[in-house]
Amino acid sequence: MLALAFSPLSWQLFYETRLFPATSLVVLALLLLGNRGLVVGVVGSVVAMLQWHQPLMLVVGLAELLWLKLYLDHVGPASQRRDNGWIVLADILFWVLFGVPLAFLLFGVVMNLDPASVLNLAIRQGINGSINAIFGFFIYISLRLLRCGGRTGRPVSIRGVTLIALLIAIVLPAAALLSLQSWQRQQFSGQVELERLRLSALTIAALEPRSIPALMARQRQHGSLLELRLLRGDQILLDSNPGLFRTLESYYISQPPSGDGRLILPRSLDLIVPQALQGRPRAALRGYWRYRSALDLHPEHNGLASLPTGWQLLVVEPARSGIQELEQQSAQAQGILSWIVLLGALLAESGARAIAAQFPAADPDRPAAADPTGADPPVRLDARRRPRSRLRELDRLLRALRREQHKRLDLRQQLRRSESERNNLQEEVSTLSIRDPLTGCYNKAELYRRLDLEVKRSYREQRQLSLQWLEIDHLRPLHDSCGSSVAEEVLRRVAAELLRRTRSTDLVCRVAEDQFAVLLPSCEAGSAQRVADLLRDTVARLEIQRQGIEVAVTLSVGLTALRRGQDDIESLINRAENALYRAKAEGRNRVVLI
Repeated sequence: MLALAFSPLSWQLFYETRLFPATSLVVLALLLLGNRGLVVGVVGSVVAMLQWHQPLMLVVGLAELLWLKLYLDHVGPASQRRDNGWIVLADILFWVLFGVPLAFLLFGVVMNLDPASVLNLAIRQGINGSINAIFGFFIYISLRLLRCGGRTGRPVSIRGVTLIALLIAIVLPAAALLSLQSWQRQQFSGQVELERLRLSALTIAALEPRSIPALMARQRQHGSLLELRLLRGDQILLDSNPGLFRTLESYYISQPPSGDGRLILPRSLDLIVPQALQGRPRAALRGYWRYRSALDLHPEHNGLASLPTGWQLLVVEPARSGIQELEQQSAQAQGILSWIVLLGALLAESGARAIAAQFPAADPDRPAAADPTGADPPVRLDARRRPRSRLRELDRLLRALRREQHKRLDLRQQLRRSESERNNLQEEVSTLSIRDPLTGCYNKAELYRRLDLEVKRSYREQRQLSLQWLEIDHLRPLHDSCGSSVAEEVLRRVAAELLRRTRSTDLVCRVAEDQFAVLLPSCEAGSAQRVADLLRDTVARLEIQRQGIEVAVTLSVGLTALRRGQDDIESLINRAENALYRAKAEGRNRVVLI
């Protein structure tokens, strides 16, 4: 879409040489979008074909697109291909090796144009493609520099920034000066032609009308190609070449002085070209200069009394010689600019390489290999591999920067270790605040928190909720008779079975020395009773031995389910505890549902 939007934009460099910035979006799209930029590249090639009015331009544009894509995929380190500026050099190299010869072959052999036209067209394409590659990469680097200040932006390469800065500093002023010189030459040539035709018109206007044909005959004998027509309104009074003027009126059209910007002409001077050749290369060679003078001059102003007022004189002359001179001037400017682009690319690459060499090749911010112990190893540059600057002041600056980098890296590593230790401590504190250290189950505070959430969710989503209150039978007498280590082993084994036999969405909590609570979301009372029976049977079959003592363990379980519209947290817990007390009163090792 941008290529189509920018397609009408162009800047005139020289006569018959225009710069179309829409093709710079091809390079920009490849750099920003990667493979998706190929679509923009194809659109840009079609736009270039339409702008140059040459269908074969599509072949050259697609060849350039393929060349640049191959470069981005295969040349140089993958991390540096996009921002080191070599894509500009690759595009210039394409036009030198393939683009200009391919255009010369296509337009010269296939279209059978004359060699001068083909060479001019090929060189113009090369200049246009090279300068647009510079513009495209400049826009890309500018976008990267604007984004690199954010958290997601990556820094750009000093090599790419230096390369594009040097290229712009070399090419753009040269192109502007050559364009200004070409514009001045066009102005001068057009003014000279206008004055010559104007003087001819004034000379003819000073003659008697009957003597004008004799004058024109003598001029033809001397090789003059100027023709004239004398008009009074729409009536033709005198026509030196009726067939020529009829042809000009029927098949020629005035080339706009600023419509496509091909030629800058002074006022009162027109360049008319064959309508069938309008917009084609070198069409002006078959054109004519046209000057129209109103002969309403009074004797007291100019001494010319031979022609009455209201008459007009139309003068035409072939434009070939003047256009050939302009083409020669434009070809010289194109050649100079081509050499400036080539030499500028070499100088910019040499300068970018020299400046990039002043900075460390290794990246001190790149993390080193991970230490098996988990500690961050210190990052240091090998002293033998540290580049030294050729500039004394810059060398001192680099050494000072390296020292600051090492200090910064040491502080960063210390901050990382401190952050890691703080996170570990925070995790431990968080774990201890909600879990029982002996059994790994959640504690009573976490039960209240989760129970509040689940009760509200059950009311909101109309789901079932059950709560089990479990007690290990006779754990306190076992602690008194066998010791704390045996009691702790019993607690750990029972807790492990509870965690293993419940769902991942269930919550197992240790709420007292010998009591556990199991919260069962989305579980109705019947299912919760089957789970409780399974837990009771599993614990009853445990074989627990500690210090040569074999212990038999049973569970008493109190069970209740949420009653919508009646229960809150306290009432639900109280009913579960009452169910547990009833199970103990009825003989233990049983499940009671209330």
